Amino acid sequence: GSDKNEVVVSGGTPDYAAATASLTGSNKLLSWRFGGGYQRVERWSSVLPDGEALDSGLIVPFTEDQETSMRVLRANGRVDIPFLEKGLVSVSGGYAGGMTEFYTIGALGDYGFDFQTGDVRLDIGFEPIHFRVFSNMLSGEAGPWLQYQGETSLRTDLSSNVTDAELEYLKAFKTGSVQHHLNLGASYRYKNIAWDYLAGNGDPIEEHHFAAFIQEDARAGKFGMVGSLRMDRHPLVPLTETLSPRGAVIYRAFPRTSFRLSGGTSFRSPTFQIGRAHV
Repeated sequence: GSDKNEVVVSGGTPDYAAATASLTGSNKLLSWRFGGGYQRVERWSSVLPDGEALDSGLIVPFTEDQETSMRVLRANGRVDIPFLEKGLVSVSGGYAGGMTEFYTIGALGDYGFDFQTGDVRLDIGFEPIHFRVFSNMLSGEAGPWLQYQGETSLRTDLSSNVTDAELEYLKAFKTGSVQHHLNLGASYRYKNIAWDYLAGNGDPIEEHHFAAFIQEDARAGKFGMVGSLRMDRHPLVPLTETLSPRGAVIYRAFPRTSFRLSGGTSFRSPTFQIGRAHV
């Protein structure tokens, strides 16, 4: 097998520091890759030149550490395990947590975000079938970097969890002189979000999404045809309005020149309803 290990440390001004480490290797049974890192950045300048306003209690800071703009700890990993020559199992995941400062759109100004986020994914492939499932999570608290004591608070808690699973079938075959590539699939997605800024003032919102699709790619000589149909089951949209047919005809006139005629429609899932928070 082969191994590759690496550690990188960097620094700069204003008080910038970062470190990353990675480990990669393989043997006859599996291969792996792991990594992690930490990053810290101080602010270019302080919003308050002295601490009197904070000490007086007139201003409420997002964090008592007014010198730091960002500090984030990250970790990730992946392990691949082949089996039976044509099969592969892959498990991967990651985590990031810390605090970061960011600027919002409009007059809201400087915000802080204290967060944790993570993901995990499983892939199982055995020709001609592929199964994938992943889950993402995000939670934290956000709010103005500084606000006056007694004013309407714009601080908000949020939590988001998404789990997605997909099963796909890929098959190549011939009928006479026509070469076919058939793709069949079905998927399911679960969404759960709780956020004060959404309608419902922080009450959890759940959605269940289902989808199925088929695509056929047929080629014979200089001609090719591609056709596909996708159907989504959205909890807020009628099924008849989510059908997404597509088709194309391709003619290869010369080795480097082709003509293509295509058409279709597509469905895009609407976002959650936005409301007013703490107002």
